Amino acid sequence: MKHAKFFIALVAICAVMVSCNKEGQYNPKKKISQISYTESYKSEYWDEYYSEWVVEDQESYNYVGQRWNWNGKLLESIDFYDTDGTLDYSEFYTYDGKQLSSISWGGTGRYDLVYEKGKLSSIEYYSGSVLGAVYTFTHDGDKISKMMYTPSEAKATAEHPLPSWLLNIPAKQLQKASKGSSTEWNFEWDGDNVKHITYLTPGDREDYYYTYDNKLNPFRGLWDISEFGFYGVMSKNNVTQEEIKYDGGTEIYNISYTYKGNYPATATASYSYGEEDYRYTATTTTIYDYE
Repeated sequence: MKHAKFFIALVAICAVMVSCNKEGQYNPKKKISQISYTESYKSEYWDEYYSEWVVEDQESYNYVGQRWNWNGKLLESIDFYDTDGTLDYSEFYTYDGKQLSSISWGGTGRYDLVYEKGKLSSIEYYSGSVLGAVYTFTHDGDKISKMMYTPSEAKATAEHPLPSWLLNIPAKQLQKASKGSSTEWNFEWDGDNVKHITYLTPGDREDYYYTYDNKLNPFRGLWDISEFGFYGVMSKNNVTQEEIKYDGGTEIYNISYTYKGNYPATATASYSYGEEDYRYTATTTTIYDYE
């Protein structure tokens, strides 16, 4: 996780939809139409000869990152854009009535969502007709308490980075998870918010802790775990701090908001990492436009 470029985990949507009443449905009172970003980062190293910090790399961007396409109450697709304004890819959502049934990107790869008695039972990833992986879910009452990831023995080519699309966790973990071993995530709740996620795979454990505001989360029920993690789709309120503990280390992400009524208008996150001769800082402001 060291020296990794910082991503704010509160933006961009791929989607497994879960509403507070019935899983697989997403119908927020405020519908997002566009998400924009202001991003900056800087990496520096200590020059012992001149006794000063030297900028190694520095960038800043302002761009529209997402456009959401609605058909009445149903979200049909989201277009994702690069920093230069070019279309990166689009995600398409298919429904069985009001319930999300699949997610695709216009090629052979897709996610199929399976429900039992109205609750999300599993998510299956296919490349064409080949099953690549299965995510199975366990519930405690009306809340998800565990998710298991099991890769298939068949070799399916992922058109979209599967676990990083589905979970906001470091790439090193995803590589481990894709090498044939099952992986699990356990969820602890505080009322209507996820307060603690435990990530477990053979030989590795990470713990994620969350603090929230008292405003409404416009993403609740829309699972795009690639950008804002489980807390962003399961929880009623907006995350103000994420603390990650791993291998004896700790990382903390703080997020501040401005609001339009009870919903966020902007979210700003700052991150810094430093060693004796190296330091890295990044700030991302996300701007939400609603219909």
